[in-house]
Amino acid sequence: MAITISGYKEVIQKAYELDKLAPLVEYITVMTYDYHGAWEKKLGHVSPLYYRRGDRNPYYNTVSTPV
Repeated sequence: MAITISGYKEVIQKAYELDKLAPLVEYITVMTYDYHGAWEKKLGHVSPLYYRRGDRNPYYNTVSTPV
């Protein structure tokens, strides 16, 4: 079985008990997209790999996703 979880730190911390989920599944997919989008006033990749100076949240990137 596989599951897909949010990529947002605040959601991961409140919505999932990963230590209990992990033994029950074979694969966890993390939705690391929509960290940035049309709601912002500057152009940027929607799913950056790393933090970029000026980003509004230092953990809205794939590397910093706490999984």
